Amino acid sequence: MTDQRRRVRAIDLWLLDLALTAASFFFAYHLRVMFQVRGRTVMPFEVYAPSLVIIVLVWAIVLPVFRVYSSRVQDSREPLWQLTKALPVAWIVSVIAEAISIRSAYLPNWGSSKALLVFTLVINYFLLISYRLLLLRRA
Repeated sequence: MTDQRRRVRAIDLWLLDLALTAASFFFAYHLRVMFQVRGRTVMPFEVYAPSLVIIVLVWAIVLPVFRVYSSRVQDSREPLWQLTKALPVAWIVSVIAEAISIRSAYLPNWGSSKALLVFTLVINYFLLISYRLLLLRRA
């Protein structure tokens, strides 16, 4: 595979990862609505939407930092390990960034749900690993 094709493939994988991350957040929100906890209110989606922006931005930075898309990683089983290391770090950075942003009160009507974040992480990990396994099987 030429260098240009590898770069294009890496960008495609990165964009697909970000799309799956956003989809994970939507799935997590619907799960959170379905499994309501007594005494806890689920707010409308608009309240949690800024969290989605933070999550996607953090994932967009952390995944390349962990070299998930490097050409050396794309041709082996190592992407699974790279993702397994990168996702918890991205989740922790997202939680910290969200906490700082909420405390700074940039948006007056912004809520956070730890259950939503945990659901997002679990669903996202499942989706990203699953499609990577499909890519490895196809190769």
